[in-house]
Amino acid sequence: MERKEEEYIHSHLDIPSTIQWCKDINISFLNNKSDFIDFSDKYNDPYCDNLLAKITAAENVPSDEKVVDVIEGLTAVVKTSMETARIELQKLFNFVGYAFPKDSAKLHEAGKNFYEEARKVPSRMLLLLDTAKDFADKYAVQLADKGYSAVMAAEIGGAKTALKDAVNEQRKVKRERPSKTRHRRMLMNDMYDTVRDLCEDAKIIYVNDYAKYNLYLIPGIDKDSSTKGPVS
Repeated sequence: MERKEEEYIHSHLDIPSTIQWCKDINISFLNNKSDFIDFSDKYNDPYCDNLLAKITAAENVPSDEKVVDVIEGLTAVVKTSMETARIELQKLFNFVGYAFPKDSAKLHEAGKNFYEEARKVPSRMLLLLDTAKDFADKYAVQLADKGYSAVMAAEIGGAKTALKDAVNEQRKVKRERPSKTRHRRMLMNDMYDTVRDLCEDAKIIYVNDYAKYNLYLIPGIDKDSSTKGPVS
């Protein structure tokens, strides 16, 4: 069973909630910045800017759901391009029949015998479009006599280009998905670990101030972290 992405994140919250929690802690930090600086020099500038940059980076990185949406959109483009390619091939085969009546050898040369195995497989369709375009160029005069123009032949090339571009982009996004996932997890954990460390320091700084202490409780780790009541 595939693990949920949250299982790779250090936080005990889901990703949107983790980002919101870190933003809330950042606000608390800004309101009490001088206390943290008195506690440790590491909270001097540019700590504040660096923390905000980590939160912003984690918030802005596309979620896996968005990457999947992009892949699904590209898959739809591939399907549309395949349909266009099928239409252009059928058009050519029809004109081959007009230009070379009852000539099965010409239909074979145009690629008709390979159509069924290629009609649903983009890689094979690209090869078939090459075959069809070569045929259309080779017999341009005979086809033109039956109404198959140079513009129509060029549309085969256009269909191939559109399908090739769509397939390449789809493959690119799919290939990059694992690295994007690793990058997203890295940003999330970098943000969370920084804020978690800040909270650990805050619990030392405010050990005698229950109200502020409770502002920095870590969800899923600290007792009563789901409430704002005093620590017992």
